[in-house]
Amino acid sequence: MADKYPSTILPQTNDPQEIQKGNLDLLAKINEVAASGATSSSIPWTKEASYTPTFSGFGTCTNINFSFLRIANRAHVLGTWTCGNTSASEARIGLPFGLNSDAALISSICPCGMAARGASPCAGIVVLIEPGVPYITMSSQLLNSLDKKSGANLYNNGDTGGIFFEVPISGWND
Repeated sequence: MADKYPSTILPQTNDPQEIQKGNLDLLAKINEVAASGATSSSIPWTKEASYTPTFSGFGTCTNINFSFLRIANRAHVLGTWTCGNTSASEARIGLPFGLNSDAALISSICPCGMAARGASPCAGIVVLIEPGVPYITMSSQLLNSLDKKSGANLYNNGDTGGIFFEVPISGWND
């Protein structure tokens, strides 16, 4: 059976033949969903809602602006914040309302999104998820990107952060 949730739909190459193959794969996936009879009313989703996550490693954050929505079995999260005094604690941001990642779909730590900081220089920040936890962690693209980092390794005191990630949620069946 084909992967139900392709890891990416963006081309991972500049080779025109590979991009064409990727486009054909995406079109096949769209046709597969259409043939299954799925409609927007048969896929669980919610309107966007605000939430205030818990933070670890970022100090006392201000200017917190987070929202999420449900699409099928996943929470899609978008947010910004201003760091307080960052620390050596692991950088963590809580999932909406204490939800947990789905351990049946996540077998080990893996990337689930991207984050950034509003300061220079700014290397890409990888958002990570682990099985059965109520938070995401972060790493840097410059270092081993699956090694979780502290808030102080990724952000400076007073930096503005931005994030987008999606996580399969335990108990949310599609």
